[in-house]
Amino acid sequence: MGLIVKKFGGTSVANTERIFAVTKIIQKTYIQGHKIVVIVSAQGNTTDDLIKMAYKINPNPSSREMDVLISSGEQVSMAILTMALHKIGIPAISLLGWQAGFETCDTYGNAKIRNLYPKRVQKELDKNNVVIIAGFQGINNHSDITTMGRGGSDTSAVAIGAALKADNCMIYTDVDGVYTVDPNIVPEAHKFDIIPFDTMINLSAAGAKVLNKRSVEIGKKFNTKINVLSSFRAGTGTVISEDIYSNRDFIKGIAVDNNLFSLSLTGPNNSEISEILELFFKKNILISDIFYSNFDDKLKIIFLISKNYDSKILNINNYIPKEFNIIKNEIISKISVVGALGNDEELLKSINKILISLKNIKIYNLFIKESTISVVVAKSDCEQTVKLIHKNLIANTKN
Repeated sequence: MGLIVKKFGGTSVANTERIFAVTKIIQKTYIQGHKIVVIVSAQGNTTDDLIKMAYKINPNPSSREMDVLISSGEQVSMAILTMALHKIGIPAISLLGWQAGFETCDTYGNAKIRNLYPKRVQKELDKNNVVIIAGFQGINNHSDITTMGRGGSDTSAVAIGAALKADNCMIYTDVDGVYTVDPNIVPEAHKFDIIPFDTMINLSAAGAKVLNKRSVEIGKKFNTKINVLSSFRAGTGTVISEDIYSNRDFIKGIAVDNNLFSLSLTGPNNSEISEILELFFKKNILISDIFYSNFDDKLKIIFLISKNYDSKILNINNYIPKEFNIIKNEIISKISVVGALGNDEELLKSINKILISLKNIKIYNLFIKESTISVVVAKSDCEQTVKLIHKNLIANTKN
């Protein structure tokens, strides 16, 4: 029998009922004789609730203390799941990220794994324990708790799988695999049985929520098999593995990021934006994209930023260099077509033709980045745009 890593997201462990559903999934694998490492996320919306609590207490909280706070959600999940496994007679032990050997860089809120020493994990596996690890977290050189950013539990799971040379890294979510587009938006979306690492990396980078980009990059680097499945219903899910496609000339999928807002600034043509970028850096604010334009001797800059940073941005607005004016701050959606239709130029023409037919939709931007073509629209126009692009470019395409 082999070693299996299983990661369960927040919806999978959201309440007592879901916790016991997860124990059944683990029990089935345990009875088969496999060694098991489990990575868990915080329950439900716990992380978001903790962040809101922090900003009510202090609108400008310390990044270090924020990591101490939000890492607690995973600690609760791992302890409760371990207790549930004990109840059904399965030996298990819970470990925090640092106990499992996750060492990270010093960046709070978005730390990257520098080293991973899973000696304690291996020791517990040798005792035939199921090892439950708090995802999303590690420890830095100052012996401080750090967190790995949104989707960091995926990163924890694939990293520990790579370090232990696991036979499979199974990511359990509330969807039963990777689709050509979010099936909640387009019910007729196709599910992939297998998808190559590079395509999944591009989809994740463009905003697809099913997997964290870093986790797929680690999977590719160490050739660690990743399997996305549902914890709510049985199925084989989608396998992310080495590139198995010989023909790359077709559309592979659409990523939709509704969790963005645009911050638009104007300033003199000779303005330096280094001060603004430094503010973002100090606050650990991740910028999805930056657009520049010049008009009437004015420099216009548009930042696309995750809505998770709303409170931080409101604080930063007070420190924007005086030569810049804030034009607007609005919620938008980025729709990204990943793949190719003959070539990027042909794909761009096809998308332009589709967008022209959407007479009432305002297009904020259209750009090409790393084999991905993205269009930025108002959030209210997102669903209509996605459905039309999917219908015209993907619905009848073999994936």
